[in-house]
Amino acid sequence: MVSRKKARVLVVEDSPTQAGVLRKILESAGFEVATAANGKDGLEHFRASKFDLVLSDILMPGMSGYEFCWNVKSTAREVPVVLLTTLNDVTDIVQGLECGADNFIMKPFDPAYLVGRIRNILANTKDLGARFEKNSIAFSFAGKSFFITSDTRQVLAYLVSTFEDFLRVKDREHASKLEKEKQRLELESFRARFELLVREHDVVREIVEHAPVGIVRMDEDLVITELNQVFCKQWGLPADLIVGHDIVEALPILPVGPMIECLRRGKSYQIEDYKIVLPHMPERGDTFWDLMTWPIKSKTDEQMRGAVLLAVEVTGRIRLNFGEREP
Repeated sequence: MVSRKKARVLVVEDSPTQAGVLRKILESAGFEVATAANGKDGLEHFRASKFDLVLSDILMPGMSGYEFCWNVKSTAREVPVVLLTTLNDVTDIVQGLECGADNFIMKPFDPAYLVGRIRNILANTKDLGARFEKNSIAFSFAGKSFFITSDTRQVLAYLVSTFEDFLRVKDREHASKLEKEKQRLELESFRARFELLVREHDVVREIVEHAPVGIVRMDEDLVITELNQVFCKQWGLPADLIVGHDIVEALPILPVGPMIECLRRGKSYQIEDYKIVLPHMPERGDTFWDLMTWPIKSKTDEQMRGAVLLAVEVTGRIRLNFGEREP
């Protein structure tokens, strides 16, 4: 049985992390992949070897993705170029047309979506070199002049793919907003139930231990008195390492300044999507958290007799928004 030749893809991406992610996605899908860290290196790779498709970031130091694409198309118009970007302004899309790009994919993207798009492009451009028209179009948009030499089919494919990608990103943004609102409501609901039980039944220890989120309890001096197993597991911290220490000393990676200021004024404090590199779990890289603190007040005189910290990890949602997967 004769094996099919692997399609060769050149990835031009200045972020080593993103380049590694793209390589892994494409190689897992059966492509042969080469990477370059910038436009200049990308051109050297492209001129030194034969590629079936080029995948390039737009915002790169030195040579932009637009300029890189134009250089590729000036010597090999039959090779499809796909631009990856977080940009979504209409002018950015027009610039992609002007430089001769065949497709425009906005980040974040699902790996299956990216692979599917690349396979469709390769299937539709096998004989692209014979179909190029020599006509060109000059026009102005947003106060700038543009000169497009792409053929009609290429322009149509580019615009259709851009519109499809716009709808995909909007659907993802909507789903993310719904998930974020759901988490916020759950956090508020848990806080309300917690406060009610503390005031009426004083069963804090049982609540802390069986809660589905990370909980830290402090006394009136903001010295940590207890925390649950969820918090210990998420943060990689044994309880005996921080119990008995005030929150500033025990958890300095938290936004303790504004937390303490609000607690001393008898008010709650909340922050969303707070980025933390966990000191005892550095291999996880950046993690993201929704944090909430509020005072526990006396039943009689409303004086603060302690405080509670809730920590809900949202790293999965944040990474989804940036097109990444949990490690």
